[in-house]
Amino acid sequence: MKGSRTQVSHYRDNLNFLLLQSKETTDILQLTNYIYYVAIGCFIVLYQVKGGIQLTDESSEIREYIRKLLRSQKLMVLASEGPEYPYCNLVGFTFTEDLRNFVFITGRDSRKYRNIKANSRVSLLLDNRKNSVEDFRKAAAVSVFGEAEEVDGSDLEKFKDLYLKRNPHLREFVNSPYTSLIRVNVRKYILVRRFQEVVELTME
Repeated sequence: MKGSRTQVSHYRDNLNFLLLQSKETTDILQLTNYIYYVAIGCFIVLYQVKGGIQLTDESSEIREYIRKLLRSQKLMVLASEGPEYPYCNLVGFTFTEDLRNFVFITGRDSRKYRNIKANSRVSLLLDNRKNSVEDFRKAAAVSVFGEAEEVDGSDLEKFKDLYLKRNPHLREFVNSPYTSLIRVNVRKYILVRRFQEVVELTME
């Protein structure tokens, strides 16, 4: 930590020097170079002080952006922990408007069901890519982290109705005695936009 503070102080001293030099020069090329190095220096200071680029932002704008992304997608990638490796599946889903829960269905004889019963921690991935070069600049993806549990009791009908409202074509599968309704209690979102903009939203 001490070394990091010393490094930040060093960068700040250099920035102050460059700013003073830029005020005294009249050469356009030299001034451009000063501005460039000041910008790079500011980026380095921000990285050192914040410990990286990931910043927490719980603003309503971020929450609404995530909601719009979720509404635009019918499928998500579910990653559960298997006995050897993480196991990924595409699943139909729905979510609650407060962003605290996701709901999906699975057969009780499925591998993901067994994985969740053994280890409730899961991650989800949704994105709006179009499989084009443009995705590198414009695509957004959200990773979701939480614990999964089988829904029963008084919550079962409520979450079943919520799921069917968005996925009415799966009614027969939902009502099968061999199907389980799974709820993911969300702990955290990580939203990535425009390739490098990373925002973390903690649901505590």
